[in-house]
Parts: sequence; structure tokens; C-alpha cells
Amino acid sequence: GPTSALTQYAAGVGPELSSSVPFHFIPHVGTLTRASATVSLPQGKISVSWESRGGRFDGHVAAPDTMAGRYGVPVGASASSVLVDGAMVWSSCSAIVAQGVGAVTHEGGYVYLSQVAGSHEVTSTDRCTSQ
Repeated sequence: GPTSALTQYAAGVGPELSSSVPFHFIPHVGTLTRASATVSLPQGKISVSWESRGGRFDGHVAAPDTMAGRYGVPVGASASSVLVDGAMVWSSCSAIVAQGVGAVTHEGGYVYLSQVAGSHEVTSTDRCTSQ
């Protein structure tokens, strides 16, 4: 129904059917400024919330420590950076060796982190961030 569509599309959380991880967090921001949702899967409960404003995206994912998910972090078309728990995992301005997030790819306005376990804060900015 409409609630599950909003949960999976706008909030961006749902089961990941095409991967080795049980869930995904891939929010579709559009003109929304914030969203939150909780889903229960056989492996556990995942809660997400996010806010987007002024060229910055801030998301929070709460998941069991043993449960990994695939993240799609929205990034702008200009220079941008992605951080997980304050540590840079991707930058359009320099090469980064990311740890603890699986493979990192950039495609279609998102930076994908293939395997992130547990609860995390994720941020993207519309500028290159130095660490």
C-alpha cells in the first residue's frame, strides 16, 4: 500500500532482494526535507531518519550490530564528500581508502556503500571536506 511505498521510496529503507545483505537505505530526497521510518525484517528491526537542507544530507540508521545493509547516499552534481560516523568514505576531489563499509561506488547521484553493519550516522555535503 501507500505506507510501504513511502517507507521504501522516500525514507529509503526496505529489504534488499538483490544482494548479500538483508536491507537497504537508499532515500529518495526529491523536494522532501526529512523522513523517518522503521521496518521489521526476520533478521531484526531497522530504523532510519534523514534530513536534507542547504547542500547537506544527514542520515541515521539504527540496525543490529550483526546486520549489514547497502547504503545509497545522495550526493550533488558538484564537488561532494560522504562521511560515515565522521570518517570520510568518499570524495569527488580525492581518492579515499574507506574501511568498514564494503565496496564504494558512485552512480546516478548516489554513493553506494555495499556492506555497512550496525548503527551509523551518514553525511553528504556539497563540498570537498578535509579530514
